[in-house]
Amino acid sequence: MLQIHHSHVYLYTIVCLADSCDNNPCQALPCANGGSCIMASSKIHLCLCQKGFTGNFRFRTDETSGLLLFQGGRGPTVQNEYVAVAIRGGYLELSYNLGRQYEENLLLAKSSVYVSDGNWHTAFVRM
Repeated sequence: MLQIHHSHVYLYTIVCLADSCDNNPCQALPCANGGSCIMASSKIHLCLCQKGFTGNFRFRTDETSGLLLFQGGRGPTVQNEYVAVAIRGGYLELSYNLGRQYEENLLLAKSSVYVSDGNWHTAFVRM
């Protein structure tokens, strides 16, 4: 579950595994509470939730690095505002920049649970 306060953006991902999702995942697994559905691929859709609502953010992997979520502007430096959830060294990591100028000032949190084990995990972030 990903819940980021003060940014007015609430996002969760649903991966459709059922046969009924083949045609339109947004219809088979609609977003709740007035959320807007965006297709990320033929089997994955993202729900942009209205302020005050959240959803499940579940994942599983055996990869030790990868980007799960990125929200921010485009640019070559860390001077842009962003929030990211990634796997680094097998552990879940949250990093974000709210307008700071230098890389050493970026805010970072790392989980104590190893997540690159092939099991389902749920991420919950509250800022």
